[in-house]
Amino acid sequence: MNSKALIDKLEREKNLSGDEFLFLLKNREDEYIFQKAQTTSKKYFGNKIFIRGLIEFTNYCKNDCYYSRRPALLQGAHHPRGSHS
Repeated sequence: MNSKALIDKLEREKNLSGDEFLFLLKNREDEYIFQKAQTTSKKYFGNKIFIRGLIEFTNYCKNDCYYSRRPALLQGAHHPRGSHS
C-alpha cells in the first residue's frame, strides 16, 4: 500500500476500508494531507475566514441542551429539567 495513493482514493471516493484507514494512520504523509486539505478548503471557502460567536444573555435554555447544562455537569450537579429530547 502507498499512503499518497490512499489519500487520493479517500479524496476521490470519500471512503476507505478499515485496513486502508489503519495503514494511513500508521504511515502518515502529513505534508501531502495538509496540501490536500488546503486545496479542498480553498475550493469551498476561498481565502475567507469565518468567525462564529455566541452571546449569552441568560443561562436558561428552552431546549435544555447539553451546551447549557455543561457547567452543571462538569461540577457533578443534577440538572432539574432532565435530558434534552
